Amino acid sequence: MSLKYMLTAVPQLGAALLLLYYACTFHKPSSAVQQQLVIESCVHQSIAMLLQASILHATFHASSSLCCAFPVLCPIHTEKCDLASILPCPTRLRDFPHYDFVPRVAQCVATYALAFALASVRAAHRMKAMDARVRHAQFVTFERRPSAKPAPASVYI
Repeated sequence: MSLKYMLTAVPQLGAALLLLYYACTFHKPSSAVQQQLVIESCVHQSIAMLLQASILHATFHASSSLCCAFPVLCPIHTEKCDLASILPCPTRLRDFPHYDFVPRVAQCVATYALAFALASVRAAHRMKAMDARVRHAQFVTFERRPSAKPAPASVYI
């Protein structure tokens, strides 16, 4: 397995499995303590760190594909600097401009979504703990008694 797939697939799979665990155990009464331990553990921290590296990798590849596929949108003028000698565009991008750009942008968006979901677990637990402290009011509704005789459609004065 190459380093490219290690930087992209493994952190996403680990984050997805960790989020699946959080989702399955979120509504259990004892989940707050268990999930706080998991959040503070080295497993969660290492997956978050690998996901940050995956974000950098996916963003770099999406931006390089953007510069190769659409040179007009590239913030760096490739003619004025030696970017083409440092990071040449693949030949398949020159031949098919949309070939590699869309999957890389999709992967970049998916990586950002996983990172945001993983970062919001702690906030979700705080909101759950605060919601348990709130007293929910029980409003007594006004119940109408059935009338002795039906009301007429018109009123006589």
